[in-house]
Amino acid sequence: RKVMESAVENLTPVILELGGKDAMVFRHDCDLKEILPFVMRGCFQNAGQNCVGVERVLVYESLHDEFVKQVVPKVRAIRQGVPLAACGADGKVDCGSMIMPHQMDIVQALVDDAVKKGATLHCGGKKNPNVDGQFFEPTVLSGVTPE
Repeated sequence: RKVMESAVENLTPVILELGGKDAMVFRHDCDLKEILPFVMRGCFQNAGQNCVGVERVLVYESLHDEFVKQVVPKVRAIRQGVPLAACGADGKVDCGSMIMPHQMDIVQALVDDAVKKGATLHCGGKKNPNVDGQFFEPTVLSGVTPE
């Protein structure tokens, strides 16, 4: 609280990592076109492997269908690969690989468990078969339960 209080007094931008599984929440009256760039960056920057990366986007039921309609094509369009020219890449990459090999199994198990418990898989949800390495396809799930 003291960090936030100090930041407010000086109008200093601040991001606080406060736990809660990195949720992004926005109001029911938001403009989806305005927030989608923040959703995409928050979820997929650094292949989603940073301490303040968004893991969950909580969407009002009234926005759900339109949100999914708009976000899924953007997620499907993410280009995965090795971004380094030294590795033979052309640099036209949006998202790299996962860092730890075992993490692929963990993420796959989480996706499979969510779907088994009723979540809808809109895209991704598996290892990318088109790229060698630890590339898990950018994934959109909805209806994920707390269990």
